[in-house]
Amino acid sequence: MTDRVFPASKPPTATNGAPPGGSIPPPPAPAAVTSNGTANGMANQKPQVYIPANRPIYRPQPYSRRHHHQSRPSCRRICCCCCFWSILIILILALMTAIAATAMYVIYHPRPPSFSVPSLRISRVNLTTASDSSVSHLSSFFNFTLLSENPNQHLSFSYDPFTVTVKSAKSGTMLGNGTVPAFFSDNGNKTSFHGVIATSTTARELDPDEAKHLKTDLTRARVVFEIQMRTKVKMIMGKLKSEGVEIKVTCEGFEGTIPKELSMAEKLEPVKVLYCGVCSLPAEYCEFGPDFARCKPWLVENAPDLYPDLLKEANEKAADNVSDKLQSVGISSGGADGAPSSAQTGTSKKEEVKRLPGGKVKKKDRQEVIIEKVVRNKRKCITIVKGLELFGIKLSDASKKLGKKFATGASVVKGPTEKEQIDVQGDIIYDIVEFITDTWPDVPERSIFFIEDGKKVQAG
Repeated sequence: MTDRVFPASKPPTATNGAPPGGSIPPPPAPAAVTSNGTANGMANQKPQVYIPANRPIYRPQPYSRRHHHQSRPSCRRICCCCCFWSILIILILALMTAIAATAMYVIYHPRPPSFSVPSLRISRVNLTTASDSSVSHLSSFFNFTLLSENPNQHLSFSYDPFTVTVKSAKSGTMLGNGTVPAFFSDNGNKTSFHGVIATSTTARELDPDEAKHLKTDLTRARVVFEIQMRTKVKMIMGKLKSEGVEIKVTCEGFEGTIPKELSMAEKLEPVKVLYCGVCSLPAEYCEFGPDFARCKPWLVENAPDLYPDLLKEANEKAADNVSDKLQSVGISSGGADGAPSSAQTGTSKKEEVKRLPGGKVKKKDRQEVIIEKVVRNKRKCITIVKGLELFGIKLSDASKKLGKKFATGASVVKGPTEKEQIDVQGDIIYDIVEFITDTWPDVPERSIFFIEDGKKVQAG
C-alpha cells in the first residue's frame, strides 16, 4: 500500500519574486479586436487561479479613545452601580448608628423604670347567677397603691394616663378596671399613688364560660390576681425627646382571700314585696294611691323604714299630746309659802332641756361619722370628715393625727350648717376608715358612712 501525499498547508512561495520551478510564465497574448469592438480573446480566456500569496496583508486599525468615550454605558452596568452604592451607604449608616448607640449606652447607661404594687385591698367581689345559669353578673371593687421608680440619672419619663385592669391569674377573667392620671418621672424620682381604684360598679354581664371559670377561681382558698397597666411613655434626655412608645406593665403574684359574704351568691333570691293592708298596693306606692291619709297609720306601724317622715310626724304628734296632758294636769303645793312642789320642779327642768319653743321635742344627734370627697377647681380633691365630736373626740387633735398619718394638710373648719368639720387634702376616702377604727376604737365601723352620688352608703 502506498503512502498518500497531502499538499502542503501553505503553497510554495517564489524566491525573489520568481514562481516555483525556476521558469517565468510567458506573458498573455494580445487579444484581437473584431469589427464589433469585442476582443476575441475574452471568450477563450481562462479564469485566473487564486493565489493566497497575492492577498493583501491585514493591518488592524489603531485604538481610538474618542470613539470609546462616545459609546453609551449599558443598563445592566448602571443598575449594578446603583445597587453597589446603595448597599454601601446603608452599611455606613448602620455602622454609624451602632457606634452612636454604643457610646450613648456607655455614657448614660439607661435602665427601664420599675413599677410595684405594695398593697392591694379587696372590698367587693360579687358574682350572681340566675337559677337557670343563663345570665351571670359581676360587681367588684379593688383599692391598691401604685409605686413607680426611675433609676436613671440622666433620663426622664413622661407618662400618659394609665389604663388599669385587674384580672384573675388562673382564668384571665377581667374583674375590674380603672385609670391612673398622667405624670412626669424625673431623674431618680419615686412616684406613689394611694387609693387607686379598679371597679366594676355596674353589674357586668359575663359569658357562661367566663362565669364558670370565675366561679371555680372564687371557690379556691387563695385567689391569685394580676394587675395590668397600659400607657404611652416618652423618654426625655436633655433637649432630646422621643416619640410616644406604648408599654404594658404586669404586676403578678397577688394572693388574697375573699370573704364569704363578699364572694358570690349562687342564685338570685326572689324579692319580697310588702303590700299595704288598706289599699292593697305595694307599700312604696301608697303615696300614689287614692287615699294616702288612710294608709299612714298602717305604714307607720308596719313599714316605718319606707316613710321615715311619717314616723317623725307621728312621734311629734305623740309628744305634743303628752305635753298638752301634762300642762292640763296641775299639782297643788303643800307649803304655806306657795313654793312649787318637787314634781313640778323636775318637770320644768326636763322641759327646759328637751323642749323647744313651740312645744317640739329637740332631736338628739345620731352618732355617726360622715366621710365625703369634694373636688374643687376641677383638680384639687378634699376629703371631709364630719361627726367625730359626737364620739368625744377633739377635732383639733384628730386633724393633727390625720395630717401626720397621710402626710398632708388637715384643718378644722366650719361647714355650711355652722358645724365644725375636718378638711383633709387629697383623696383618702377609703384609707381613712381603717385609720379611724384603729386610732379611736370607740368609733365602730358600722357608724361610718360615705356620701356617693348624693346618697349615704355604709362603709362596712
